Amino acid sequence: VLQPEGAVEKLDTGAKFMCIRNILDLDHSIRDHLITAVNKHGWKGSPYNEDALASKKLLPGHVFKSAKVNKQSSWVKYGKVTGESAMYVFKFTNAVHEDTPLKLRQKVTKAILEHRSEVCALAVALRDEVASQIPNVESFVNKRWLERLTKGDVGLEVELSTAVGAKEASYGPRNCSSLKQLLDEFSGSKPSDSKSAASFNLDHAQQAVDEKTFALLMQEIDFDVQAFAVYQANAQSHASSVAHQKNMWSKKLVDEARAAADAYLDHHVTCLVL
Repeated sequence: VLQPEGAVEKLDTGAKFMCIRNILDLDHSIRDHLITAVNKHGWKGSPYNEDALASKKLLPGHVFKSAKVNKQSSWVKYGKVTGESAMYVFKFTNAVHEDTPLKLRQKVTKAILEHRSEVCALAVALRDEVASQIPNVESFVNKRWLERLTKGDVGLEVELSTAVGAKEASYGPRNCSSLKQLLDEFSGSKPSDSKSAASFNLDHAQQAVDEKTFALLMQEIDFDVQAFAVYQANAQSHASSVAHQKNMWSKKLVDEARAAADAYLDHHVTCLVL
């Protein structure tokens, strides 16, 4: 079938084509998070749409630019999308979608997803910067800070969004209050002001709550395992009982049928013996 002139060009520049191409360009480890959300909620119920996924700003290698940023600014590296930061975009989006009540869930817009891409790029760049300055801090920051993005921590998103919006020339890891507190904790120093101390204590309190929550979850899982074992035993016992009753009923029917047949033969059949 011949296509009208320009039809192929329109297809190639369409949002659907760009969406598919961008998805295929993603590394499979990143793409898996997108596929997981779609498999779980369906395309209609997922947080994604063709227009948002058609953006090149989600792909590793893209650098966010601004009139406030010159070539010597730290924001050049802070605004570079990497494979890891792209993965955090989808992890964060999936987590926020899961935490949102079902009736309030909406698909993210292109602008929101692009903004999250810039925020996650900043987060990973800050982690890389402190990792290059402080030995053995990378895993600590990953677990205590970047992991918050995986859990859909909107508070961290707001904090980083503020920095992205301002793009101050002097901005660095120590200007991010949540990251600074962790670095102080890692180095063994204590927060200097009451606000930092309160946040520091709150972080530890949250960790304690998380540990207790996990312990309760493990207890609940153990209880569920025991309950399931009891259920399996009861189900097996019930199945055996039902099978035994069926066998007894079948035997009773056979015995009654045999007795009826014998009675009929005795009454109606005469054997002649020569």
